[in-house]
Amino acid sequence: RPCFRHSRHSFTMGKSGVKVSIPDARKAAKKTAKLAAAKKLEDAVTAAEALDPEIALAPFIAKPFVRNGLGTSVQCVADARKINAEDKGWIWNLLETNMRPVYGPTAWRKEAKEKKSEMTAADARYLIARATDVPNESSGNGNDPDTPCLGFVHYKFVVEEGVCVLYVYELQIAQNARRRGVGKFLMMLAEVLAKQAGCAGVMLTVQCVNAAAISFYEKNKYVLSPISPRKCDPWAFEENQYDYDIYQKIWTDDAAALLLKEGDAAFAENEEMFRTASVFVHSNDELKEAFKKAQIA
Repeated sequence: RPCFRHSRHSFTMGKSGVKVSIPDARKAAKKTAKLAAAKKLEDAVTAAEALDPEIALAPFIAKPFVRNGLGTSVQCVADARKINAEDKGWIWNLLETNMRPVYGPTAWRKEAKEKKSEMTAADARYLIARATDVPNESSGNGNDPDTPCLGFVHYKFVVEEGVCVLYVYELQIAQNARRRGVGKFLMMLAEVLAKQAGCAGVMLTVQCVNAAAISFYEKNKYVLSPISPRKCDPWAFEENQYDYDIYQKIWTDDAAALLLKEGDAAFAENEEMFRTASVFVHSNDELKEAFKKAQIA
């Protein structure tokens, strides 16, 4: 007797004699599970955003961080819209000073518009490092908004390929504060926040030509992510279609495995596209050669 397999739907006759489509139980269950997983991730981001960074980081910022004779206090900003005009100007000037040479004048004009939008978004958050006097036993945390700024971290809580992470959009340090522990301290605070918020880790983007930044992150135990273009789309990367890499520090095995799985899937898809394109180009070249021979004949 013939056997018919319906991969998506089974059919039955309704009272009117019209075929009625009944969703396949497995597909429906899979869709339900997918929606539940998405909701769980959405809830995780919401919970992370509800975390008060001042409370979460209190043990680390109660007193200024002192290294190499420099005292550093940290201001936590959970809503970028609350940053005053003076600090917004300083933050932007530092970003432009540091990154314009990295991108180059032409690329920076386009990139600047996108960064300005990102930096003032409602979900943008900041850790702002300020210079302060080296504390004595009776001093507080030295967190005076009028003191000179040394650098900042701009971050958000996001879902990256099915993993809830704290994503560092910017780490910018003033020239006079470099190699004095400020950047390392800010990244340590970002990692503490990520753990307190229940995130699986920290991720960030770095320009391929920014060798100093790459060296800094690698020294701080960040590794190239499997979802970075260099890993999952090496063909386009070699043709300079990407100018950035993604780095990560993930501390849960499940999240690391999921990112690896997503990276492998993207690699396989891009590999297939590359092979298909190569066959097309090769076939096209053969046709052109045959056409030339026909014209000569």
